[in-house]
Amino acid sequence: MLRPALKHGLEAAVVLILAMIALFGAGAMRLAQGPVRADFLKPMIIGSLERQVRGGHAQLGDVGIVWFEQAKSLGVQMENLSVTDQKGRSVLRAGRVQAAMALDSVLVFAPAPGRIAASDFFLAVSVSPQGRYELGYEALGRPEELTLLGRLFAEVTGHAKRGQWASFLHDVELTGGTLSLRQIGGPVSWSGYVRQLTLRKALGRLDLVGDVSLDQGGQRAELLIKAKAAEGLREAFILGKIRRLNPAKIFPSVGVTRPLSALNAQVDGQGSLSYALNQGIRAADVNFTAGAGQIRFGKALQRFDRAEARATYDPTSGEVELESVKLKAAPLQLDIKGRLRLIPEGRNKQPARLDFDLQGPQAVMAFVPGSKLQTLESLYVKGGYTPEEGHLNLAKAGAVLAGARVTASGDLMQALGKDGL
Repeated sequence: MLRPALKHGLEAAVVLILAMIALFGAGAMRLAQGPVRADFLKPMIIGSLERQVRGGHAQLGDVGIVWFEQAKSLGVQMENLSVTDQKGRSVLRAGRVQAAMALDSVLVFAPAPGRIAASDFFLAVSVSPQGRYELGYEALGRPEELTLLGRLFAEVTGHAKRGQWASFLHDVELTGGTLSLRQIGGPVSWSGYVRQLTLRKALGRLDLVGDVSLDQGGQRAELLIKAKAAEGLREAFILGKIRRLNPAKIFPSVGVTRPLSALNAQVDGQGSLSYALNQGIRAADVNFTAGAGQIRFGKALQRFDRAEARATYDPTSGEVELESVKLKAAPLQLDIKGRLRLIPEGRNKQPARLDFDLQGPQAVMAFVPGSKLQTLESLYVKGGYTPEEGHLNLAKAGAVLAGARVTASGDLMQALGKDGL
């Protein structure tokens, strides 16, 4: 027989468990009817928001504890959230934000949200002259310093770790919101409407879908992106489609986006990219058309009237294979294919250089500015072009001109000048 003390202890434990089950059942029934007011959480939430912005001031409406049936998890729902900076400018605003608890975070005694959803939101981001991204309008410092946005990106895409709350996020859903980006001391300043931005993270994989329209100086561009990746970005595949997008007006000309800002023209097209951490870019392809504009090589700008291109990237050689390129940059007209390799600016201030090996059925050009246009057929040319120096090196070149085969090699500088072709 059980000792009386042990018997009474077991009876008390059974009663306690039954009471907890009853309380949980009652709580679940209550939560199923709607949010349970939890205003005691407001001071903690407000303090956390204000620390994200220099001189930040936060306001928060109703806070409630909610049961999310679809996610089968308990969480918090916040209404009318807003954060302003020391000058009273709106940095963050949302009509409604929902955050559900991640079960795996509870198991390691580090409670963190596993799901975040926001609607009717506004977010302001700025880029410092050195390329650092921050919430607000006055980003400072160099990009090597880990900012809030950089830390969030690293955590969301990485493995779940105690002490990194964003790493436990499994589900992000943003709808009907506005994103504002401003480059301090630079030409980029735009706002974008986020129709949909969703992130799913499960079993070591990430899936991202984004549907955004961007207002770039009165011209509205469309951007659709789909991505799949492994946690930690060990590998990733990205597919993107764009309409009426001008890269120079969207991507800041500093930091990691500087190469993307080189093209200043309205672009329509699509492309894809496959990446692995231990291999770099494994594959890439692009198919686009661009209207009149210019492209930056190093510090030099090259004007053109129209461009069309279909190209793929060969990771074994580091070269871009041009399946078809049609370029009109008066007085030059090209219809070519071949291979390109961009040698970026060196740390010893060596200017950027574009190496090429091209062939084409036809090219129309003036050999001397102002002279009569000439048509070259069966064209081939191999060499390098350094726009900053106005230096064109022809290792070998040949074509049929007026029925005769001509060949050439050498260096051209003065005829080109430092403003490009």
